[in-house]
Amino acid sequence: MPDENGQEAQVNSTPTDDTTSQALDNADRKDARTREQAAQENKSWLYRNINPVLALTVLGLSFIFFFFVLRFDFTSDPTKKDVVIYLLGSVSTLVTMVCGYYFGSSKGSSDKSKAIEKNLNH
Repeated sequence: MPDENGQEAQVNSTPTDDTTSQALDNADRKDARTREQAAQENKSWLYRNINPVLALTVLGLSFIFFFFVLRFDFTSDPTKKDVVIYLLGSVSTLVTMVCGYYFGSSKGSSDKSKAIEKNLNH
């Protein structure tokens, strides 16, 4: 569309926010994969397995916490009840994040990586 001088307006060809966001997400995943690969190359057992050990520890301690909440009565004191409900929410969120990291997106991410690879090769 011409401006007041009769010149055609220049179209800005900067990437969209979606493209930028997707590029940042892909770079973040690449960094996580690189970190996991570097951890597997290290000879130390603890360094290679620190993530699963921490995840299992978080899960184990949270299930112990859930057991104690179910086993003992915390409803007699309203202050304790509120604190326990808050802690249950926090621990449940933590368990969800740990499970999501290890089990949530691996299949979808694998399928997406295969699709991207296929499109890049054609």
